[in-house]
Amino acid sequence: MATEIREFQATDYDAVVELWRASPGVTLRDADAREPLTAYIQRNAGLSFVATNADHIVDKCHLMAVSDNHHATAFWTTLGWVDRADIRLMSHTSSGVTTA
Repeated sequence: MATEIREFQATDYDAVVELWRASPGVTLRDADAREPLTAYIQRNAGLSFVATNADHIVDKCHLMAVSDNHHATAFWTTLGWVDRADIRLMSHTSSGVTTA
C-alpha cells in the first residue's frame, strides 16, 4: 500500500506521540500534551498532516527554514515543497526554555 498524506486528526494523537518518542532527537514539550495539541489542530484545521501507510502513522513533518535562507528554500522547492507567506511561526513554552 502506498503512503498517503492526510490531515492530522485528534484520534492520531497516541500514534503520533509514540512515533515522536521513538524518534532520536525529538523532545516533547508541554505543548505536545494531548489537550494543547488537540486544541491546536482543531484551531488550525488544514495546517498539520500525517503520513500513513496501511492506516498506520509512518511520518509527520513540519519543515521550517530561516526566512533568509535562500539555499534551503531553493532546495526544498525542487523537491515539491511550497514556500508559504500566509503563516507565521510563534512559540511559547511554560518551562521558560525558548529552544524547547
